[in-house]
Amino acid sequence: MCVRTMDVTWKTNIWKNEYRLFRGKLIVGLLKRNTWNNDAYGEFNGSLLRFKSLGFWKAKTQIRDIEDQRTLGHITYNLWKGTAIIEYEAQEYLCTFSHWKHNNWSVRAGAESAEYRMNFWHSKGEIQIEYLPDALVLAGLYAQSYYGVLSMA
Repeated sequence: MCVRTMDVTWKTNIWKNEYRLFRGKLIVGLLKRNTWNNDAYGEFNGSLLRFKSLGFWKAKTQIRDIEDQRTLGHITYNLWKGTAIIEYEAQEYLCTFSHWKHNNWSVRAGAESAEYRMNFWHSKGEIQIEYLPDALVLAGLYAQSYYGVLSMA
């Protein structure tokens, strides 16, 4: 599903392993990351996905269907530049961070984009979505959590 434009807020817990997405007071999504192996599963507006890290120090994550039967794409991280390429259903999206703290970032390809802003001290943030498929909104949130785990290591 691809929504034209939408503003979403999100909140996370102190361990940053669960993100809840809201439209107003209505919960519209969830991203839950396993602290030990960095795998995750998520749902946003009906898009159900799994993220399977290919090893803690390997800079790649598979995007899989919720049943873990098919690979739908992958995220490749460039750790030196602090960027990522998200390939999903044969299209590439660029994930870039605008600050070394990784508290502002975007996912985009052409007219499709999502802008993420995080308030680090309050474990919450907002996402402004323009035409981006729901699965890519989750992938952008996962990419930030991946870099967050690396910065704590």
